[in-house]
Amino acid sequence: MLLNPSIDRLLEKVNSKYSLVILASKRAHEIKEEELQRKIDENERNGLLNKAKLRFPTHKIERKERVISRALEEIVEGKVTSHQDPELKRAVVRLEEEARDKHLLELHKQLQEKAREETERAKTLERQNKQKRLELEEAQLNLANMAAILSDDNFDDLTVDEA
Repeated sequence: MLLNPSIDRLLEKVNSKYSLVILASKRAHEIKEEELQRKIDENERNGLLNKAKLRFPTHKIERKERVISRALEEIVEGKVTSHQDPELKRAVVRLEEEARDKHLLELHKQLQEKAREETERAKTLERQNKQKRLELEEAQLNLANMAAILSDDNFDDLTVDEA
């Protein structure tokens, strides 16, 4: 039996017993999940992660009544609220989703622009590399021609000296 917080104080915060039950149940589940995640994080930090034990803990995180009491206390304190108008809540959720989608679309456009810039940069570098290769090949050809001319000149000099 629930003595504290009283049902009257709870109904001041929520418009119906049905909404109170749903809100308290959702918050109690969140509290249990938060506690489990805290335990997982703590064990990961300590290097003691044993997923089998954490998935099916042998110890109780908290007794069910304490979790529900904590959820109800948070409702009375105003830390947890429900929307009075479900249509308004749906509109808010829809606007949040649209904003998130718009943000993701903007990020996608930025990534596409960066990819385009990087592709253009890579093409420019490739053209520069190709030009440098051509210049190098031309320089090597010039060196080979000069070496051939020099070797021909030396050969001519040798034949003239011997004669």
